[in-house]
Amino acid sequence: MPKKNKAGKDLKTLEEHVIAKAKDDADHNVDAATPVLNGMACPTCSEELQDDGKLLVLMTVPPQRPVTCPACKWKGLRRA
Repeated sequence: MPKKNKAGKDLKTLEEHVIAKAKDDADHNVDAATPVLNGMACPTCSEELQDDGKLLVLMTVPPQRPVTCPACKWKGLRRA
């Protein structure tokens, strides 16, 4: 239950924040791990490539993302 501070503003307790953040993180991580089609053609079979995860970025110069072709299983990198 929110508590009011001296100015009358409703604030969450630390416990409420931790519980809500854990739920949001769990929902976000499930979505972030799902491969996403990215609109680029596979160099081998010309089918659409997919990014292997929304949060996975290699810290190279320039940054790159791993990509996979679901049709022929080709793997490579693209600029992030």
